[in-house]
This record gives sequence, C-alpha cells and structure tokens, in this order.
Amino acid sequence: MLQHLYRFALLLLKYVLPLVCIVQFLMITILLPLNGDIGWLFHATQEWLQGKRLYIDIIEVNPPMVFLVMAPAVLLSKGLGLSAALTTKVYLVAISAAATFLYLRIMRKILPQTIFSYVFISASIIIIFVMPEYDFGQRDYLAIVFLLPYLISRFHESHGGGQLTGGKFYEAVIIGFIGGIGVCFKPYFIIFPVVGELWLFMQCNRRFATVPVQMASMFAVIGAFCCSVLLFFPSYLTKIIPLGIATYWTYGHPLKDFNLPYFLILLLGLVFATYHINIEIHRRLTQYVSVLTFSALISFLVQSHYSYQLIPFKVLLFINFVLVISLFLIERPQLKSFSSVTGSLMAVWIVFVTGGLIYRKADVAQYVITKSELPSFNILGYSYLSDAVDVINENFAGQPIYVFSTNVWPSSFITTYTKSHWVSAFPALWPLPAIEFYESHSYMLQEKKRMQILAVKTDVINRLTMELSLNKPVAIIVDTSISPSYFPAGFRYSDFIVRNDELETLFRNYKLSTLKLKFFENKTYDVYVINEYHI
Repeated sequence: MLQHLYRFALLLLKYVLPLVCIVQFLMITILLPLNGDIGWLFHATQEWLQGKRLYIDIIEVNPPMVFLVMAPAVLLSKGLGLSAALTTKVYLVAISAAATFLYLRIMRKILPQTIFSYVFISASIIIIFVMPEYDFGQRDYLAIVFLLPYLISRFHESHGGGQLTGGKFYEAVIIGFIGGIGVCFKPYFIIFPVVGELWLFMQCNRRFATVPVQMASMFAVIGAFCCSVLLFFPSYLTKIIPLGIATYWTYGHPLKDFNLPYFLILLLGLVFATYHINIEIHRRLTQYVSVLTFSALISFLVQSHYSYQLIPFKVLLFINFVLVISLFLIERPQLKSFSSVTGSLMAVWIVFVTGGLIYRKADVAQYVITKSELPSFNILGYSYLSDAVDVINENFAGQPIYVFSTNVWPSSFITTYTKSHWVSAFPALWPLPAIEFYESHSYMLQEKKRMQILAVKTDVINRLTMELSLNKPVAIIVDTSISPSYFPAGFRYSDFIVRNDELETLFRNYKLSTLKLKFFENKTYDVYVINEYHI
C-alpha cells in the first residue's frame, strides 16, 4: 500500500504538478489587469514606431532596449488585430518561457535527475512565473529571466561541462545574446555577469584557450547597444539621465516595506547550509547562486526601491532555497520518507489552491476559453475601472486628454483600455514633486541637488505648458491625493498649478466638472474640462 502511494506521489510530482503550476500562472495572468509600466511601454513603443522621437517626443527614463524588446509585441498587435493587453501578455509569456526553457536545459545537466524531474521544474515555474504576479514582465523580471541561462551555463562550463561548440555553438550564441539584452535593460544588471565571472575565476581558476562563446556574444550585444545609444539616442545621455538624476529621487518606498531583514536571515541561513552539502559541484552551485543573490540585493539597494526591482533577488533567493533543501535531503537517505511525504503534501496543497482558484473563477475561465479574449473589468471584479472606462469613452472618445499624476497606471489604463488620446510625452509627471520640493524646501537639499533641479526645472515647466497649449486637451485629469503614489511628502497637484504662473494661466481655460474617476480603488481623480466643452 505504501509503495503504491509512493509511486503515485512521484507521478504527481513529475507530471501533474508542473501542469497545475502552469494553470495557476495562466489564471493569475488572466485575472490581473495589464501592469501599468508595461502598458505604457507598449504605447510608447507604438508611438516611436509611428515616427515620434524617443527621449525627445517621448520622455522615458528606461534605456532604449526596453522599446526594442517591446517592438515585436506592437507589430504583432497591429498585424493580427489583437488588443494591446492580450498581445503583450501572450508575447511576454512566450519570451519568458523560451528563456526559462534554456535555463532548465542547462540545470538538467547539473542536478540529479530525481531532483530535477520531481522538484525543480515545478519549483522554477512557481518562482519564475507565479511569484511575480502583477510584476510579471517588468524590466527587472525580464532581466533576471534572460540572464539565468547565461549565468548557469557559465557555471556548468567552469565545472567541467566544457565549452559549447559544434552543434551547441548556436545555442551558446543565443544564450549570450539574450543575456546581453538582459544587461541592457538597466546598467545596474552588469553586476550579475561581472560578479559571477569573478566568483567562478576565484573558485575554479579554469582558463579557456578562447573566450567562451556566450560571453563573447553577450558583450558583443552590450557593445553594440552602447554604440547605438551614442549614435541614435544621444538625448538619452544629454537630457533624460540629467532629468532622472535631478528629479527621480522622490520616488520609491522605504526599505522597511520590503521585509528585507527576513530575506537576509534566510539568505544567510542558506549560505551556512551550503557547507553541509557534500557533493562538491552541488555545494559550489548553491554558493554561486548565493553570491548572485547578494549581487541582486545590491542592485536593488542602489535603485529607487519598487517591488519589481526586488524580483531578481527573490527569484535567485528562492531558487537557491529549493536547491539547498533538495540537495541536502537527497544526500541523506535516512530522510527519504520525510522528503517524499513533505513533497507530496506540498504538491497536494498547490493542486488544492489552484483548484480552488479555478472553482471561484470558473466563469472567467469559461469566458476566456469561449471568447478567446481577455475578460472585461466587470467580469474580473474591478467595477471602479469599468466605470472609469465608461466615463472616459462616453465623454471623451476620440478626444485628447491630459493627466497630472505621479503614477504611470493612468497612462497605461487610458492608452490600453479607452478610446481617448493620450497627448503627454510623459508616462507620469514624476519631475514635479522634486521641483515642488526645491521651491518650498530648498534649504533641505544639498547644493549639488539644488543645481541639478534648477538645470531642468525650466525645461520641464516649458514642456508641460507647450503640450497643454498645442494639444488643447478637452479634459485634464488631476490626482487629488495629498501624497500621490510613491511620493512620501505632502504634495498637491492643484496647489502646484496655482503657484505656477504659466500653468495657472492655462488652467483658466478649464472648469472643474462633476465627473470623478478612479484608477485605484482608494484614490479619486478630478476632471477639468475645457470651458467650451459640454459633457
């Protein structure tokens, strides 16, 4: 009887659990709206492909690689006539799955077959696809997913796997190519291959007669990208980087919001546990991933502290957690029964959770299957977003509108789900809080920061007034909260407008309407309409 249960548990872990994890991910993807940053990047890429100039007509702090990667989704949407939300989600799933497949192919050569088949595949699906939830597809997410094949392949080579040659040459080129793309999403991500290579050199001291193919491919991509920025996007270096340095510091969350002490305790515990893994290559693998995890933490700390910027750290941390626990247990046959029972219970729990999710949202699943399209906000339970779509489409369909908000979600929402026209070059007016801080609390800033803000202040205000004057939006939507999203200090857009002569003059042409919009459940936006416009 116990033998039959054991075999059933193995079958469940090997064949059923990966499928259940995939179903869980697909349900989460369907139930969540398109990520705000991703929706804006789709729109900005669309505008760029239609002729607008990146970093001149489109103001964005992300390097050009983000737009190059998003371009196929835009072209597919246009060519197939599919919605932006559906095309983007399918495209991001496809490229993430391809990179994950390469990563798993290499891990299969390193790990014991039992761990790889019964534990690691399902765990990787949960960690890489399910865990990010709303942040799936963000730049930091794609960076670590694209870099994993490179990082693991270099470990495999350095520990006797040999260089990828012959028929595997093209695979090595692809691994380096997508790894290079991952680095080019943000300059911070160069820390992963650099730290990884340094650790491998110090631990293994293996020297190849030639440069490894994937390394050459990666740095060829990085070099070509840097040259293209200098040649084709000089405004990114001369305009956007100074603007970001001067004004983007007001964004982000306090570090206490991220439970970093608990993650750090777990990471240190895993580092300690690696020394109790007896097989050398497995011990070195877990130590290598630990070093990369510390690198991911450093990368997060030097950025502006958003949840999605922590994804590389969490992905590496939990991959290492699975590796350490699995490799530790498999070396101890006396714990075989404990391992089997624990694994089976976790598998049953995941199946139960997924089944419950499908049961509760059966109508949504049925809608997607029968209609082959994403469900509406009403079906998903976001009635306030459905109301916002109705208000905008009924009153401003085909009309230009403008939004004063520090959060990118309104721009993504309006361009993805409504019929009105977004006419701002900014995804969100993120420079204004810093300018406000400079004007009202200049004494609290260092001289260097004051000079940086002063250097961009006039250009930002002139840009806003020019956009409002030329585009003549019929509606201006204004965030009414005292502390707009991601800005911790008190700040009101309405107060900022009144204190600025140019903006205040333009706003005399608008009147406050009775319309109210909610892009977030707990946040209301006022709607100003141009005086001669009737709603």
